This record gives sequence, C-alpha cells and structure tokens, in this order.
Amino acid sequence: MEEDGPNLADLDSDRRRGHELSEDTKRRLIAHRFNKLSYAEISALENVPKSTVASALHRFATRGTVENSSRSGRPKLYNDGDELKIIQTVQLHPQLTFPQLRERTNLSFSKETFKKILKDANVHWKPSRWHLHESRAAKRAKR
Repeated sequence: MEEDGPNLADLDSDRRRGHELSEDTKRRLIAHRFNKLSYAEISALENVPKSTVASALHRFATRGTVENSSRSGRPKLYNDGDELKIIQTVQLHPQLTFPQLRERTNLSFSKETFKKILKDANVHWKPSRWHLHESRAAKRAKR
C-alpha cells in the first residue's frame, strides 16, 4: 500500500500558533474565496482555522493588500547592512575594544546597541577579557 506523503499545507512554516500567515498563504486564501469556496472549505484545504480565514479575508477587503502591517514601537536605528558590518568586524577582529569597534565600523550607536546586535546574531564578544585579565598560561610564565 503506497502512502501519499505529507500534505504540503502541513509543511508550511506559518502554521505555528500565534504567528501571522505568510503573504503567499493569504493570496491562496483570497484565490479560494474568489473561486466561491466557503470559509469552512478554505479552512479545510489550507489547514488554517476558519476564524483565521475570515480575519485574513476581512483584512484584505479593508486594506486592499496582503502585506503585514508594520509593528508599533520605536523603529530600529540600524539596518541589515549595519548589522552585517558589525558582525563581520567582530568576527574578523574579536580583540577590538568598543571604541575601536565603533571607529572601525564608522557607526555611532551606543555600546548597548552594539551588544544587542551581536547578542541577536549569537556572536559572543567580550573584549574586556583580553584586555583586563591575563591568561592562566601568562601568569604561570611570570612565576
């Protein structure tokens, strides 16, 4: 007996609870509705709750677009290029101090902003270790 394999709708990454639908999924919902399918039929086809189908279609009718709206809150001070410049500089020169990193990247962000960018990228940068503390081997060599 042959198995059909997984349903492609089950593999869609935006099926996690609490996350917004991708623009492609929203376009498919709209296309199904345009083809006169009911909310329940669309829900079954796309493996999305009926309330989500209704909300997505209502938002499309109201806004006229499938794009997600921007988030509230203060916008970031930096762009993806700035992030990349900081990450690459630290990876190439992990011994740089904060003032040297700021000068090398030519960015005038606060130390906390630099730390946040590196933490979000999972880059561990602790230059103070190299400048304030001698290694154990160096201490043993002095004896």
